[in-house]
Amino acid sequence: MRSTWLGMSALLLYGASAKPLDCAGLLSSSQTLIKGLKPYVAEIHPANVTFVPVGNPAYPNPVPDLPEFCRFGAEYNTSTISKFRFELWLPKSGHWNGRFAMVGNGGDAGGVNNAIDFGHRAVHLSAVFSKAITKSYYGKRSEYNYWIGCSSGGKQGVKSAQMYPEDFDGVIAGAPAQWWPHLNGFTTHVNLLNANATTPGAVIPPAFFATLYQEVIAQCDKLDGVADGIITNPRSCKPDLTRVACGSANISPYVNASNCLSSSQLVTLKAIYTNWTSTEGEFLFPTFEPGSEFGWPGTVNGVPYGPAPDYFSYQVLNKTSVQTLQINETELQRLTKIADVTDPGQTNAINPNLKPFFGRGGKLMQYHGFADPLIPSGSSLWYYEHASVIAPGVLVQILSGGPASVAYRKAVPAKPSRLLLSTT
Repeated sequence: MRSTWLGMSALLLYGASAKPLDCAGLLSSSQTLIKGLKPYVAEIHPANVTFVPVGNPAYPNPVPDLPEFCRFGAEYNTSTISKFRFELWLPKSGHWNGRFAMVGNGGDAGGVNNAIDFGHRAVHLSAVFSKAITKSYYGKRSEYNYWIGCSSGGKQGVKSAQMYPEDFDGVIAGAPAQWWPHLNGFTTHVNLLNANATTPGAVIPPAFFATLYQEVIAQCDKLDGVADGIITNPRSCKPDLTRVACGSANISPYVNASNCLSSSQLVTLKAIYTNWTSTEGEFLFPTFEPGSEFGWPGTVNGVPYGPAPDYFSYQVLNKTSVQTLQINETELQRLTKIADVTDPGQTNAINPNLKPFFGRGGKLMQYHGFADPLIPSGSSLWYYEHASVIAPGVLVQILSGGPASVAYRKAVPAKPSRLLLSTT
């Protein structure tokens, strides 16, 4: 698909507002602020009134106890057949701390239906437009600009640091789905392992994974010297899988004759714990870590999860009608190679060169729960190893999750050279 790049100088008319605007002024002056912008809301939301989203499944929960703010929303056409929407919540003048924070989304939430908009353009233009509107509303630019996102939102933040280093001063990227073709390939691969009936009786019932999780925790919890239900370093955990096999001389107390694994199922289980490699032995994607099994009923049940089927059907193969993806391992590896070359929408966010971002003082904090049952944490470690070769000493932190640390203590830095967040 041929993309059309939009010149910022033609879109932003920064001199349009010499004085700060009120909320209604943002609505009436939108065409002066940003050429082609189509606002759909500009209203004051009173203090201490619960905000109730309307018809938005990606943000379904009411938000209580908010201070007064100006809610501004707009859409923008990126071509004759594509558009995106964004919203700004602007605190009351005098209560703004001078900072701009943009929040990403998981999966394909938001329904951005143009490949390049989903890949990076919608996020970039939203950031540029939002900062321009912020300046018009307050009469001054934001001092520091931050990105916060997880999963696809983490990918969006890392992509911004790689492709648009001037957009944000700090990026907080959680469990980023950044190696997009290979993540979608892995989610398909691991489910082919547990759906392929070429070996009779090889499929593992999803309900078994809760039992497996108990056994793995029992074997590896105390490796760090503390019995707390947490595997601190899953890479030091090498579970003895024969303990869940039928007829084992040392069978797990969590397993019995009704739920133990046959020899064929044990082969499947060992394959699930193995990194995805090509038939030529090339590394394609890391697998899940021990301790993530609690989530496998939803992700290793024989049905590829997330955007994977649609990604290969409608972006890689460019199907124009609704079709169910029918695929085997050989075809999957072929399509993944095609996706590496075509990178539909430029969605991949694996460029290791972060020097332009760090060179202007940017900070990247990347965290990933070791027990992640959706996006294996090894993908973040893989990127860290590649990025640190290009820019030694880069600030990329990988944090564990699951039943471990899930809360963070906020830190408001005096200067952007400090860490943006630290764990409790």
